[in-house]
Formats: sequence, structure tokens, C-alpha cells
Amino acid sequence: MKENEILGVLTEGEHPFLWGGCQYIFSRDVIEKFVANKDKWRTDVMEDSSITFMAEELGIPIESKGRCASINLMPDGSWLCFTYNHGENFVFTDWNDINKAQPHFFFRVKHDPDRSVDAKVMRLLHDHYH
Repeated sequence: MKENEILGVLTEGEHPFLWGGCQYIFSRDVIEKFVANKDKWRTDVMEDSSITFMAEELGIPIESKGRCASINLMPDGSWLCFTYNHGENFVFTDWNDINKAQPHFFFRVKHDPDRSVDAKVMRLLHDHYH
């Protein structure tokens, strides 16, 4: 891996930040720089924003190269597949339709309104792919 590298999925908008649920890859030297500058770590924001602020402070570029998808339960019982960095979002009821998320291979599983849904989504994904 190159030096001075952070890969992940950046959100869009006026102040983009690394999307925490989509994971990241850091070169070793970046981790060493973060540790050496731990006094600059922001504790007033979520870790994904803090990583982004630290990278900006240290002049480390962030490349938005990741891909992931999030599956959320909708009030009507259908599912929303929200894709990051590639593809179109879509609503489905048949789990075979999750194949529309290709080429995504990483699914973010975090249903904020009801975290018990997380286990259900993981089981349904497991059943679909096995």
C-alpha cells in the first residue's frame, strides 16, 4: 500500500466526511501520524467525522473509492437498499432482488430506529447468499 493513504466512502454535501458504516483502509504511516497527534482527536463528534477532521488537520488526502450498501426496513415492511458510490437505490420485498446491488459485496447493517432489525437483516443476507 502507498503511504499517506486513506480509502473509504466520502459522503456528499458541503462538508463531506468518511462514512463510518462503510469501513476504511489506512496506510500504516497514517495510523502512526494519528497516534502521534492524538491530542488533536475530536471527541465532540462521531469517530467517522473525527477521522475526517484529523486527516484534514494533518494534510492527508482521503480517496472515496469504497462501495457498500445499507439495507433498511421501511414502515410498510419493504426494504430499502441504499447504495454508496455505485448504483441506484431500490426498494424490494423479495430477497432475490438484493442481487440488484451488484457489484456491492459489503452491506452496512445498522437499523437505527430498531437495532433488533440488524440481526434479522444479517440472517436474511446469510440465507440468501448460502
